[in-house]
Amino acid sequence: MSAPPEAVFPIKGFAINGENPLGSGETSEILAPFLRADATLEVLQRATAALEKALQDRGYSLYRVVLPPQALSDTITLNVVRFALGKVQLQGNGPHFDDANVRRALPSLKEGTSPNLLKLARETAVANENPSRQLVVSLKQAPDDESLHATVRVTEQRPWSAGVAWNNAGTRETGRDRLSVAASYNNLFNRDHVLGAAYTTSVDQPSHVKQVGLTYRAPFYDWGGVAFASVTDSDVVGTFGLTAAGTDYGTFESTAAGRTYKLGYSQYLVPKGGYRAYITFAFEDKLYRAAEVDGQAVQDDRRSRPVSLAFIGRREAERQVWAYHLEFALNVGSGGGNSLSAYRTENSDIDTIHWKAVRGGASIARELAGGWQLQARGAAQWSPDLLIAGEAFGLGGVGSIRGVPDRVLYGDSGLSFNLEAYTPEWVQGLRGSAFVDAGLVRSDVADRPERRQKDRLASVGVGLRYAHPSGANLSADYGYVVTGSRADRTENPSVPDKGDDKFHVSVSYAF
Repeated sequence: MSAPPEAVFPIKGFAINGENPLGSGETSEILAPFLRADATLEVLQRATAALEKALQDRGYSLYRVVLPPQALSDTITLNVVRFALGKVQLQGNGPHFDDANVRRALPSLKEGTSPNLLKLARETAVANENPSRQLVVSLKQAPDDESLHATVRVTEQRPWSAGVAWNNAGTRETGRDRLSVAASYNNLFNRDHVLGAAYTTSVDQPSHVKQVGLTYRAPFYDWGGVAFASVTDSDVVGTFGLTAAGTDYGTFESTAAGRTYKLGYSQYLVPKGGYRAYITFAFEDKLYRAAEVDGQAVQDDRRSRPVSLAFIGRREAERQVWAYHLEFALNVGSGGGNSLSAYRTENSDIDTIHWKAVRGGASIARELAGGWQLQARGAAQWSPDLLIAGEAFGLGGVGSIRGVPDRVLYGDSGLSFNLEAYTPEWVQGLRGSAFVDAGLVRSDVADRPERRQKDRLASVGVGLRYAHPSGANLSADYGYVVTGSRADRTENPSVPDKGDDKFHVSVSYAF
């Protein structure tokens, strides 16, 4: 006997019962493909699955769509059933981050609600930006009813940190060394606000070096973002501050003597596995102080006020971490020194203050067999405009091209690349390393003996890294220049030449 024919019926609409977090318009759009005159039971099942999948794709994974028994009609009823949180349990938090603090960091996680899991994942990612507290959220079915239990596992440490660091990143003119003190507090007002500060001077010539940096970060968990502000004031060029394992004081960068204010906001995207990303909008006010010779100013103060939009991403895997960023910056003008006349006291060829620049970078760190490690990183900048030195792409120093001082070469556009291998630990915390650094710069200037339109720099070297559980750290690198500047050293004695070398030594202690 042949099977009876499958029932066929029309579907002219759907009636949704229950709490549907999707709007009526979006729901109608999802179910529109299933409106037909020759529907079957399979069509109903596919419509039910399509709506449930749409809920899950949008983060509403605690909702189910059910096709209930119903009389034959051209309007089909679908029931949306939600599973609510019956209990939220906190584990591991102690004297530094109380229950109110942890719950405030996860506003979606409330008893009686059915949180959007994508929003909850983003809140967790923002919360885990705090260097003194980490959260892990898990959900499970309650044993005695249809509700869910949420467990938040908290790993915390004291919210304050301090440290001191010394390095030999200075110059003969400003003092050979740099001494930094830094501190941070990572839970102001019991709301995870972070305040960091750093001060740097030179033991050799303290009157020539003063670098001050302040940074403030405030999370907005409901929005999934972080607002931030910083100010730096520096007499010299160079990165300063202190970053050590388990702490985050923030580092500050000075590309020229002067003062910088920065205000911005980072919007975090929904994390996926080990991938994290956010978009940052920022405004900066940078004042570069006039250079002096024998106490007389040879330039005017120059100012830039760029707005920037950046995308930052990071992926962590079992044996590999990679990160990248891409930024577009535009100088909006205004303010004293943000004028063509001021810019031309530095370089008479500059023809606009409304400069534009695209900046970016990427890095990858990988653990290899036998305890070896490999790290590669690159940085780049492109600009169609002739820039003042403080906005140019620089080569030289730790983090760029070792073997020479900071920013000995610069250009409107540039590229640098670093490849470094680390040995297995010789003793606990101690590794050796070998590296290759290289970079190119280009500027829209006339080719002159003292500064070339296109220039390059490369070095090779070896180093040591030591990290003690107490918080003491040592970094030592010897860099040897294998490709020097194309500029004429007799015309510009500061440019690096083949055969130049430098030891870069840094010691720090965080407590």
